[in-house]
Parts: sequence; C-alpha cells; structure tokens
Amino acid sequence: MRNCNPLTRNFVTLINDIKNVITSSHINEKEIQTQDGKWYQMVIMPYIKGGNKKNEGAIITFNDITLLKQIQGKLSRRNADHKTFIYNASHDLKIPVVNIKMLVYMLKEIIDSENQEAMDLMEMIEVSGSNLIDTIAELSDIARNEIEIYEYKNVDVKQLIEEVKVSMNELLSQSKANFILDLKEPLIPFSKKNLRSILFNLLNNAIKYRSPYRTPEIHISTEMIGEIIALTVKDNGLGIEPEHLNKIFERFERTYYHVEGSGIG
Repeated sequence: MRNCNPLTRNFVTLINDIKNVITSSHINEKEIQTQDGKWYQMVIMPYIKGGNKKNEGAIITFNDITLLKQIQGKLSRRNADHKTFIYNASHDLKIPVVNIKMLVYMLKEIIDSENQEAMDLMEMIEVSGSNLIDTIAELSDIARNEIEIYEYKNVDVKQLIEEVKVSMNELLSQSKANFILDLKEPLIPFSKKNLRSILFNLLNNAIKYRSPYRTPEIHISTEMIGEIIALTVKDNGLGIEPEHLNKIFERFERTYYHVEGSGIG
C-alpha cells in the first residue's frame, strides 16, 4: 500500500480539525508548514450565526510566521552553541587551576615552614585557586539554568524553603535569623531547581548582608497579582543604595565588598 503524499495528509488533517471545531465549538490553533517551506499560524474558530448561538461552520485564518520560525531556529542553535562553549571552557579551565593547586601543595611541602611570608603567599594562591574553581562552576550553572528555566512543574514553596534552610543550617544557626511566611499561593509553576537556586541566593544574601545592629528577619510571601504569582522576599539587612538599584541584577555586580562573593548568584 502506497503512502499518501504530504499535501493529501495535510488536507485530511485540516478537514478533521474543522469537523472537531464545529462539533466542540472550541478554537483550534496550530503551526503548519507548507511544501515551499513557509510556516503559518492557523486558527480555526467556530462560526456562530445570528442570535441562536448555533454553530453554523468555521472561520479559518492564516498568519505567516516564517520569519519568526527562522529566528527561533537561529536562537535555538545559538543557545546550543552557547551551552557547548560554556561547558568546554569550564572543563578546559578547571584542569590548569587544579594543577596549580596541586603544585602549590607540593611547594608547601618543600618550602621551609619557618618562612612565614612564603607560606602565607602559598595559602593566598591556594584560596584564590579554590575561588576560581567555584566561579567556573557558577558560570557553567548559568548556561544550564538558562536552558532548564522553562522546565515547569508545580513547586511546593514551603517545602522548598525548608530544603533551602537545611542546606544553610550552620549559617542560619549563627545568625539566629527569624522567618515570617505568608504563602497565599502554596504552589508555583516553575523549574524547581531554578527556584531553589533563586531562594538560596536571596536567603544567603539576606544573611551575608545582615545589619550588625539587629537580628535578621526574613519575610517570604506569595500572592496572585493579576494572572501571575508574585514571590516576594524581604529582609531587614543593610539594604541597597538607590543609585545601585538599576544594576543589581547585572552579572558580577556587587554593592558591598566586606563579604566573599562574585556577583554571579
């Protein structure tokens, strides 16, 4: 038995879609590609005639989205190239940094331990190497997060907060931070891994940049605003000067330097 050609299959599919719209009175939207390579956004809507609200047929509209599909294809390829570059660069950079740390360890073994200046310099190089490895890992996470951020599922916010608090247990114990939760929306449709990363960075910053004059207090709330769920994290820490507000979400930007950090988180 011979397979029917693409044009025939598309026509049969279109007829079935029209029948379904007429029967169900539901709008049908889909993207279709023609034999000449063009893409169209097809919308089939029920045609209701007069005031009897009876479905008399269907209205079909086509919008040319060829340029949009071409741009999407280019973006997908660029994202893939970007991810590959970050992974390769992070891998290639880690190896020499690890080697440097090993060489420093070997030098510390043969350098006279009474030469305190040399030992201090070796220690500084070792710490800098560890910080560089952490930064490379964070850069790799950026590439991964930008791709995985669209993997949505309903996340239990309260449960996720508890998971983050466990991972920060020692820091929270030292700071004696108080948490006030007001979760009007208990579930958020989002990538769990990325939401965990967001909460971890916000809570970690709330503790790191706490005021020396008061016990840290962290308010976390969720609420529906229009058609979106807003997650708000507020603390009573040092705050941010108005002139720095326009750049706080830029990578590598920091407003305080008395604690360790890279500005990536």
